[in-house]
Amino acid sequence: MSAAGGRTSPLRPPKSWGTAFLVAILMAGALPLVAAGRAPHRTAAASATETWATYANEKFGTVVSYPASRFAPEPPPDAHDGRSFTARDGARLAVFAHFNVLNDTTASLEASLTGEDYAAITYRARGALWLVVSGYRRIDGRPSVFYEKRILSTDGGLVHGFLISYPLALKAIYDPIAIRAAKSFGPGR
Repeated sequence: MSAAGGRTSPLRPPKSWGTAFLVAILMAGALPLVAAGRAPHRTAAASATETWATYANEKFGTVVSYPASRFAPEPPPDAHDGRSFTARDGARLAVFAHFNVLNDTTASLEASLTGEDYAAITYRARGALWLVVSGYRRIDGRPSVFYEKRILSTDGGLVHGFLISYPLALKAIYDPIAIRAAKSFGPGR
């Protein structure tokens, strides 16, 4: 059972299920495609062969690993507070940080996630210094999966953010990528 009363993440089950069960769930998501003769060209095992790189923000120290063979970096913003990456197939990844000028807590950050982009949350969890939401939304007119994670610095002075989204049709390809990138994401300092 998840922190959201039984709903599970489109990207990962609750921590208590373990890695073996996670791999089984990810592979089971590809079975209907295989049965229909439309097997995905990548699986969880194949995504491990991606060429991965680590982005580290010099201003705030935020880090994330991402498949550089799949995602191309966008030009950095003028504030140098993060970086966005895009894939040719419509997937997007963003990592950022900002000063916590509003003294947000994970509860207030979660409460601020409103509107159409957050209407179909299927998983939410939070701790004292972290928050995760995930679900479905339309991006560029396509049904998409999103996973968003925020981490407060231990002193509460910074908010670090990570977001990955990808077309729902590519879920079997991107779920393992999202899981690996989310595990690597953090304040870095």
